[in-house]
Amino acid sequence: MGILLALCLLSLLSVNLMQATKIPPEHLAYIVKQFHQARGSGSESNNDFKQFAFLMVLNEEQCTKGISDFNPTVPQKVPEGDWKYIALKPGRATINGKREIRYCAEARMLLTDPSPAAAFGNIEAVQDTLACGGCVIFYTANTPCIGRCFGGGQLDIIGPLNNAPFDAWKTNELIDMYFVYTQPYSSNQNEEDFNKCVTESFVRLNENKSGSPYLIYRCSTNECRPCEANNNFCLEPTQF
Repeated sequence: MGILLALCLLSLLSVNLMQATKIPPEHLAYIVKQFHQARGSGSESNNDFKQFAFLMVLNEEQCTKGISDFNPTVPQKVPEGDWKYIALKPGRATINGKREIRYCAEARMLLTDPSPAAAFGNIEAVQDTLACGGCVIFYTANTPCIGRCFGGGQLDIIGPLNNAPFDAWKTNELIDMYFVYTQPYSSNQNEEDFNKCVTESFVRLNENKSGSPYLIYRCSTNECRPCEANNNFCLEPTQF
């Protein structure tokens, strides 16, 4: 690890890499597509993607040049070992000391104690991957449901996305942070209230001014586009 860090410092001095690495949209779309293929889709008629989440790190070269022959898995439980990504389906978990019930994938990844995301940040392979910079991708198939994960309550995921290990990554100017999703969560709220809540939540995701903001992208299995807080593309019904 010490030798690797020294080589990184020499590389940074010679190349003057003083900004984070951006992922070309087509590379991000490939990663999302491979995870969707691993997870499987719901009805073709309504694009009802099966819900899941993943957290992944890429080094600087992988961010800019992409990866190939990537065949991820989306298990029910996080496997042991030095993984450079973790992915989860919805499932039963104990959160905030409450009895074990079924939670969405992003809540299972970020809010259980200890959380898989926190453990992921301590994996040596993850630390080595980001030692010279790179990018971190947090993905959820849907915008987090506003009654829970974007709801401001005990199941809100915005706090954890600004705490360990994300805070250390966010304060490293050589690491880009991505929040990625595919479709708005199907809600029984009226459209105006739903759009307002999700838009405000995207703003709240980046209210913590320490470190780099999350780059918010909406991705189908074929393309990715940046999504700003005032961009209606974020909220349009899925038409991919």
